[in-house]
Amino acid sequence: MFGILDISSLLLFFLPFFAQRVAGVSLAVSLIDLTAVSPYLIISYYILIISLVIFGVLTLALQQVSCLFWNRIKRKISLILNILAVILLVLSLQPYATIFLIIFFVIKVFLVIRHD
Repeated sequence: MFGILDISSLLLFFLPFFAQRVAGVSLAVSLIDLTAVSPYLIISYYILIISLVIFGVLTLALQQVSCLFWNRIKRKISLILNILAVILLVLSLQPYATIFLIIFFVIKVFLVIRHD
């Protein structure tokens, strides 16, 4: 389930969750269309979201692996990547994208609590 949620963060590339302020007007744009933000922020968004997606693919691809180390850390890494993405989006004042990832984070926490 964690892998599916991580891969679902790929939707941030296509859905208009990012605020772009142009001439005093806020527009909702996708990450691909986001241009009125500093380049280092756009690069940071891409790195974190691509990291989440790649880790989600790895989680799904390696779900049958019985390695104890992998089984212990896969949830922790997924949660840490999600927390880092939420923090970056909060600090850069992107409310809709933040809510989108917070919802995924809450679902993950609920799954961890229910599993234990």
